[in-house]
Amino acid sequence: MIKFISTRRAVSLVKGTKHCPFKRLGLTVPNQNDYLAELNNYRLYNPAFKRLWNQALNWAKKEAGERDTFAVFYKSSPKSVQDLYPFTATIKDAEQRRKFYVAVREYHAYGRLPFGFGKGNIEISL
Repeated sequence: MIKFISTRRAVSLVKGTKHCPFKRLGLTVPNQNDYLAELNNYRLYNPAFKRLWNQALNWAKKEAGERDTFAVFYKSSPKSVQDLYPFTATIKDAEQRRKFYVAVREYHAYGRLPFGFGKGNIEISL
């Protein structure tokens, strides 16, 4: 897990997810321009919001670490597997990252991907 993450990066990871403290308290989520100001305001004066923000921040640190690790792994993976999973779409979704790891493991086990893998025809469970 990453020890430090900037507030802006944490906001970009948290906003719009189930971890957003505004959503969890049932508040309206401010637009991008006002998000940081509202975040700082609520964090100072609302202890429940501060607790939820700290939980979201811990999740964002974990997610950022997983994404950074995945980016390095993706660059070193076989090109035929990379072609099935576009980088920008795969790095954002934990389920897609898991499927990518499984695809690379299958590639190394067989020397190639099984027929139809990645097209929804074959399901492999961990």
